[in-house]
Amino acid sequence: MFRNFSIALAAGFFLTAGLANAKQTVPSNLAGGLGDLVASNVALKINKGLRGAKTFKADDGRVYATEAAADFASNATTDENGRFMVRAHLSGLLGFDRVQALAKRIPSFTVTAVDRNYKGGVLEGFIGIDNVPALAQMKGIRSVMLELKPELTRAVSKGIRPVGNAVPGQTLGLLGTAFDQGVTQHRVDNINRFYNPDATFDYEGSGISVGFISDSFGNSANDVANFDLPGAGGNPVNTQPVVVLQDIPGTDEGRGMVQIGYKMAPKARLAFATANGGEVGFANNIRALAALPGFAYDPSVQQGFAANVICDDVGYSDEPFFEDGIIGTAVDDVAAAGVSYFSSAGNDIGSYDYDSDYRNVPNTPAALNGTNINLTGVPTNLYQGGFHNFNPNGQDVAQTVNVTSNPPATNFQWDDPYNQTVSFDTPAIYTAHGTSDGTTTTPSSFTTPVLTAGQNYVITVTADPGSGFDAIVTIKDPNGNIVVNMQDTGTDETVNFFPPTTGAYTIIVDIFGNSTGAFTVNVYTGNNPQITTDFNILVFDLDGNYLPNSSLVTDNYATNVPFEYGKTFRKAGQTQVQYVISRTSVPSAASPATHIRYIIRGNGGSGLGPAEYFAYNTPNTHGHSIANGCNGTAAYSVFRPSQPEYYTSPGPAVVYFDKMGNRYNPPQIRLQPGVAAADAANTASFGGDSTSDVDTNPNFGGTSAAAPHAAAIAGLVLEAHGGPGSVTPAQMTDLLHRSAFPHDLDPNFSSGSARSTDGGKISITFQSDLGLNPSAGVNDPNAFRVSYVGPGALTSLVFNPAGTAATGGNVTGGNSGVDSTNTFFSNVYPGEVFEPNTKAFTKGNATGGVVAADASAAFSNQAPAPSVTGQWWTMTLTFANGNFTGGSSLGFTVGRGPQHASVVGNGAAFNPGPTGGVTSTSYVMADLFGGGVLIPEGTVTTNGMTFSGTTSGGTFSGAMRNRMGAGYSVTDGFGFINAEDAVAAPVQ
Repeated sequence: MFRNFSIALAAGFFLTAGLANAKQTVPSNLAGGLGDLVASNVALKINKGLRGAKTFKADDGRVYATEAAADFASNATTDENGRFMVRAHLSGLLGFDRVQALAKRIPSFTVTAVDRNYKGGVLEGFIGIDNVPALAQMKGIRSVMLELKPELTRAVSKGIRPVGNAVPGQTLGLLGTAFDQGVTQHRVDNINRFYNPDATFDYEGSGISVGFISDSFGNSANDVANFDLPGAGGNPVNTQPVVVLQDIPGTDEGRGMVQIGYKMAPKARLAFATANGGEVGFANNIRALAALPGFAYDPSVQQGFAANVICDDVGYSDEPFFEDGIIGTAVDDVAAAGVSYFSSAGNDIGSYDYDSDYRNVPNTPAALNGTNINLTGVPTNLYQGGFHNFNPNGQDVAQTVNVTSNPPATNFQWDDPYNQTVSFDTPAIYTAHGTSDGTTTTPSSFTTPVLTAGQNYVITVTADPGSGFDAIVTIKDPNGNIVVNMQDTGTDETVNFFPPTTGAYTIIVDIFGNSTGAFTVNVYTGNNPQITTDFNILVFDLDGNYLPNSSLVTDNYATNVPFEYGKTFRKAGQTQVQYVISRTSVPSAASPATHIRYIIRGNGGSGLGPAEYFAYNTPNTHGHSIANGCNGTAAYSVFRPSQPEYYTSPGPAVVYFDKMGNRYNPPQIRLQPGVAAADAANTASFGGDSTSDVDTNPNFGGTSAAAPHAAAIAGLVLEAHGGPGSVTPAQMTDLLHRSAFPHDLDPNFSSGSARSTDGGKISITFQSDLGLNPSAGVNDPNAFRVSYVGPGALTSLVFNPAGTAATGGNVTGGNSGVDSTNTFFSNVYPGEVFEPNTKAFTKGNATGGVVAADASAAFSNQAPAPSVTGQWWTMTLTFANGNFTGGSSLGFTVGRGPQHASVVGNGAAFNPGPTGGVTSTSYVMADLFGGGVLIPEGTVTTNGMTFSGTTSGGTFSGAMRNRMGAGYSVTDGFGFINAEDAVAAPVQ
């Protein structure tokens, strides 16, 4: 969010005369919100509390000068002394050991983890905010990034009771107090005699080691005593205590994950390590769980543990979208050592996000045509390179976006390489020398030899040995236009430069402060796949006025990461903002960035996402869950066992760069998420109790819960095939893909077609998600689309003409677990009803001869209890005036949802009984109108809701369908794992 001091201090206070050059006080190579924190710290000190100006408090009570700084502070990783965790990325110009030695001299900086191999090296640790500038300006440091708190991928719970104690008498004995319904959904009970004495096989995880990574593990004494975790103390199944390599206080979500692993593979050896120690610490704990040489803990801690399978449920905000980062590299390291890895795919709803190739509109007055955008107050250097056109069929540089009063952060990235080190060929193609007397430099400018447009050059201005000179560098092109403006990232300056035109350039060397001494200017031929483009998200209110404190305008050339992050607050009294994506300059690189994506991480909340130019399955799974060595894991609720959870992050992942930052040509397409597994099952201590089962054990939702279910099954597969080493990670991935249940290959979409007796063809498509984005789902006026081709005209269309549950949509079922008498119950989908009182029949876009006024709707066949008056089985559409002729189509929407569900509201799970619960007309996923698969039976139901109608010369009938089968789907990969088939499947 931070670019320079004047922007950061736009909250109603001003600099004093004593801060003439703020770029050095707030270095431009600070990323992830660190610049905002430093700018706020400087402002508070200079202005002594801002003399009554409005300030903002972070969660810990500390005061900040801007709302953005307070928010970053609240979400930063800090220690008990209030220091902030940061990552310092090395430039590559000094050796790692030398930089680490210099860093130890920075006051208050304590290194907690290092990675020598990632992009020239990374130092991670805690530092006081006063000392951040000194670290950023230190020789050998390329950029310093704030380490935000890790993101857990558990679901925001909807319709749950507070956590309670287990029902008396419900203790399940050998395997604890809580039954994990994933056991039945994945058919583990058919291969494990703890659950089914008549099972053909008995795979329990014997001889297999499984590692788990989350925020924290906490005190497990009660779980061990109750046999909800293994350990000494009388456990008749597994006496091996959970090995805890490192733990940092948190929510103890990790203990919930380990409980899942234990219930699925009760004889496996289990271990935990935290991800809360920063990205480098997380990556090194992955390697430690696998006992890779140089990363294992002291033998008294490691206890000989070496994982065969590892899973995690954590992501960091700045993990790359389009390449493998610090954590993804560690995942690939352990996969190369034979460890199968599983990570939660994420809980980022597709319709909250935006993904597109960049379509440039040049920076001219005509760029704003059709918008009310007013660029007054926007620094001109933020948009000189033009604007993104959101409209693929016209021109619109402003996108309306729904935001809440306190929105989650927007994470904006593009296809440039992350954290590249500086490298160049020697000797220099140009060398010159100068001196400073503290007032002027002699000479003050230098003329380069002819530089070739698009070629990479590295320009350095460095103080000579013993000199105290501190440079500020400006570069002008052959026509005198400024192309690099007053760069000042530290004592010495390194400019990674791509000339926009061929010719000789002018390097102007200014003095910071009154520094004196000799300096040297060098120009090298570079070989850096470095960042090529500096994008921004400029935020405006609905009246077109600029909102500087909501805009994301980091100097990405200085930070060396294609990453913008921050909350985009709306104007008081409004519910939306406008996003304008701009470039600071026209890229001069031969292969500039061409693809952009932003994610608004709603994680189950509502009121967010683009109000226009959105797609239902926008790809957004990212970070280490898309690594080649990872099985990104989607989630299926155990109470809705034929559809993925609405919040599972969709794919596929497009990867533009290899680990060295070299661009792939073409990009890699990675089919992530790769697998799906259960969530919302019982645990003994983590989550909130769902009303969808009869017990009061907490239910653990989210892709966080899916990853450990999948990992435990991988452990059973290893056991079945001969133990550790019997199945390589690549073979494991292939085997799990092949053994998954049939599934819906066109998620958030169903369709139907029919031929009329007079030869006409009627086509119906329905595209919709849950509707948490207020512009999507039930509020999308084009969610349904009816098209007609043929003679005469379409005159009527009736959905569910029989008016019964059996003809009303996705009627499927499956085992959801056990009730208080330890008998299995079935979970039945009762069909979809229409509810115009929730959302009236609303017409969208019409094409061909038909117009919206030609269509009307009537409703009939009142649905029985638990539905209430005005909730109908049948909707009849009538098309008047004979205008719905061949080649015409009409979009529309209407309230709809499952006829009974256990709770009202978003994330409703279906009631296990045939008449319980209430009608939930907010649950509007298009898949529920089509067919489905019964899990764990595996039976496919082809047809969903029926329809019929008339044309001017005939009649027709048909059914809505989902495209069911085997293969890859963007929301659940290759489908929900069938453990019974997986253990028996041959290794290929």
